[in-house]
Amino acid sequence: MGSTTRTNLEKGGIEEKYLSKFNDLKNQGKNDFEIYTNIATFLEQEYDRAFYAERIQLNNLTPKEAHKKGKSPFREQIAEIFDGLKFRDDRKEEIKKFTSMLKKARMIVTTNYDQFIEKSLNNAISIKNGNQGLFEPANDLNELYKIHGSISSPNSIVITESDYEELKHTSDIVNAKILSHLTESPIVFIGYSLTDKNIQELLKDLSDNMPSSIDDAAQRIGVVDYVPGENKLVQSTRSTENNAYYTEIKTDNFSKIYSSISAIEQGFTPSELAKYSSALKKIIDVKGQQGHLNKVLTSFVDLKNLPHELNNKNLVVALGDERWIYKYPDYVDYIRAYFSEESERLPEDIAIKFITNTSSTSMLPISKYLTNVNFTNNNISDKDRKRINQRLSNFKDLSTIIEKISIPKKDEPKLDELVRSGMSPTQIFEEKKTGIQFKKKIAFFVKNIENDGINENEILDYLLYSNKIKDKNLSDTTCRKFFMAYSVLHDKLIDKI
Repeated sequence: MGSTTRTNLEKGGIEEKYLSKFNDLKNQGKNDFEIYTNIATFLEQEYDRAFYAERIQLNNLTPKEAHKKGKSPFREQIAEIFDGLKFRDDRKEEIKKFTSMLKKARMIVTTNYDQFIEKSLNNAISIKNGNQGLFEPANDLNELYKIHGSISSPNSIVITESDYEELKHTSDIVNAKILSHLTESPIVFIGYSLTDKNIQELLKDLSDNMPSSIDDAAQRIGVVDYVPGENKLVQSTRSTENNAYYTEIKTDNFSKIYSSISAIEQGFTPSELAKYSSALKKIIDVKGQQGHLNKVLTSFVDLKNLPHELNNKNLVVALGDERWIYKYPDYVDYIRAYFSEESERLPEDIAIKFITNTSSTSMLPISKYLTNVNFTNNNISDKDRKRINQRLSNFKDLSTIIEKISIPKKDEPKLDELVRSGMSPTQIFEEKKTGIQFKKKIAFFVKNIENDGINENEILDYLLYSNKIKDKNLSDTTCRKFFMAYSVLHDKLIDKI
């Protein structure tokens, strides 16, 4: 536990209460799982109460921001702790072997909150976080399911009694996903014991679905059991009370486990297959599908599944996203894509090129495109890297944007009164009686974007999706300031690449 965390617990008077609570629950005959989830519920209530009373502080969160954005101070503290974890120097070689093993995995499921796995893979993996990941489109290759949440989104962390109750509703879906993969690939549990609730529930489902052959069943699932001092891999076939057979591997030599799995020859790795399968999957040219052209312009094409009428056509295959294959994006294209769902954003290479070709002094949100980019392997020049870092430095907080806002003295009080009267941003935009220009209204909202009475999400939707706003309006300086301010307020900002 870090010194800041311990200080916070002491200031909030929480540490002493924790010990007392633990002892009370133990005396009540609660099992370990019940004790820890009960205490987590208790700690969250106590910690959040102390935080809002300003007896404890967090580095990157104020009570006002926590209230406005619905953030849990307790979970933000957990995220801060895990984000500060460092690799042990004596484990570097083992980590290399662990990473090599991960590259062989079609699917990784973890209950850990930290970002160790994705960072080990340089973020070159599709991440499904919390319950939402279970309902997102999947290609069944190179995917990481963080079923207990992630520190990248602290509110998703599963830790309290109510969190686990909610998780019960999706546990069947998790098990079904794992079971579906077992028909083609084996599964190995590492870092869990047979007393773990997640494994118990999964093995129970397995008992009803696995092949009747004991050997066949045992070859499909392995559980690595940590035994201090055991340097060999001691394997045996075991079964649960529900007659689900599996291979138990007792060892203290995890490096040997990693090396053994890494040595499996499987041709292309799942990460490579995922990369190419997503790049070759569908035709996007409508006229070509109608058979009116001698040549068909296609993007992300699955050449094995062309419509019959195109089989004898000469095809021009262009590897690029269908939205940008015909033209290079302008500012409005970029902004609309930036604030869209992740699946609808610009391809990373096009986005980075647009960013580096835009002056570092102009207001352009970029954080979402930097989060998952592997800059080591992206062939970004030192010059372009310097431009990106300069931009990040220029717009690192709201003050750098707000200080440049100018609103006529006669207009500001009027707009302030409209907000205090309860009018929504949409109503204010469409209110003509004030005689205040659209640009001045935007400037006011930028300056007051942290005001509890202003719904910045409504403003964003109005600008991007209202048929009353033309593209030339979005390119205006005041709109650019709003998009930049919104990004600083809501995106996970990066200091440097």
